[in-house]
Amino acid sequence: MILPLEKQTVCLELAKKMRELGFEQKSLWYWEERFSVTDYSTKSYELIKENKITPSRDISYSAYTVAELLGRLSIVKYDSMGFPCLQVIFVQFMNEWHVHYRNPPLEWSKNGSQDAGHDKKLADSCAKMLIYLKENNLI
Repeated sequence: MILPLEKQTVCLELAKKMRELGFEQKSLWYWEERFSVTDYSTKSYELIKENKITPSRDISYSAYTVAELLGRLSIVKYDSMGFPCLQVIFVQFMNEWHVHYRNPPLEWSKNGSQDAGHDKKLADSCAKMLIYLKENNLI
C-alpha cells in the first residue's frame, strides 16, 4: 500500500514555520499557493513536485519528505572532548511518532531527554523536533 503524498510530507503549517525560521527552501515537493479561478480572494495550497519552474518564494513552502527530514535529524553532534552532546531518537508509541533528543551523558529523565516532536505523521514529528532545536539554538 502506498501512502498518500500528504502523509509522506510535512504539513503546510509546519512548512510555513520552518521557512519562517530560515530553513533552506529546497525540497522535492512544495506547498504552492493556488487561487480560485472564480474568486481571486479564495486561496488554497496544493502539493507540487519540483519542476523546471522554480517555485516563487512568496507563494510556496518546502514540503519536506520524511527522508529529507531524517537526513537533517540523523546528525549526532560532539563536544570538544569527542563525547556526543546531542542525539536524536525515534520511537513509535500509541499510534504516534515521538522524536526525542537527549544529552547522552544524562540519564533518560525529565532533564536529560526532550520529546519536542510527536505526531501521527513521522514527517510532522521530525519537523516539530527540527523547529524545537532551531528555536533553542541547538542547531
